[in-house]
Amino acid sequence: TKMFDSAKMGLSYLRDRCSYMFFCPVDVPFLNEDTLRKEIEGAKTADIVVPYYNEMPGHPLLLSRRAVDYTLSYSGERGMKGAYESFVSTGKGTLCRVFVDDPGAALDADTGEDYEKLLRLHNSRLLHPETRVSISGQKDFFDHDTYMLLKETYTLRSVREACEKCGISYSKGRNTISLCEQELGYSIVKSRQGGTDGGMSELTEEGKRLLMKFETFEREMAEIGRKKFDEIFGFKIPPD
Repeated sequence: TKMFDSAKMGLSYLRDRCSYMFFCPVDVPFLNEDTLRKEIEGAKTADIVVPYYNEMPGHPLLLSRRAVDYTLSYSGERGMKGAYESFVSTGKGTLCRVFVDDPGAALDADTGEDYEKLLRLHNSRLLHPETRVSISGQKDFFDHDTYMLLKETYTLRSVREACEKCGISYSKGRNTISLCEQELGYSIVKSRQGGTDGGMSELTEEGKRLLMKFETFEREMAEIGRKKFDEIFGFKIPPD
């Protein structure tokens, strides 16, 4: 397939699973998390968000479901760029440009010179902090893996399918949820068995709040970790 055809395949798969989704070609490998956060902020007022570094447009694009629907129906020229420019110019949706301090967002590997720049950037980022957080009661019961299991359950409305997506057995997934509920003292997943449409699982309101709180906790602890890393190690990206 051509790149745009492959992009449509991925977007089609994700369409009913996400309200917004990032799109990034594989030859733009070194964008940083702050760029993603700024784009998420921009998505509050726009259907498409494009990052700019030194006045140059980059990746990833952040697309709303409405922008994805238009992209999937687009058959014009210039691939993804043509699709989102047409989406905006025809008045179907809005675009927001966010300016980021992230050279990786605008660097790709089209030429040998581009590759050398990417290599220097890569080597400068070999040292980086990795912060892992968990919640404990009488036992450790909630970490990032648990968060992903609950998030997939919320999206797929099935614990069994969520376990398959997370690469764990159904019994392990159920035991993980059961341990959480024992430690917390309340239900986080409610299930309905049987029926013509099979079983279904949903997060309780308490489960949804837990998911949101852990996501915030994990994100803010990672930010603290990055700041402390820069402060202690004096981490800086070397110039070209």
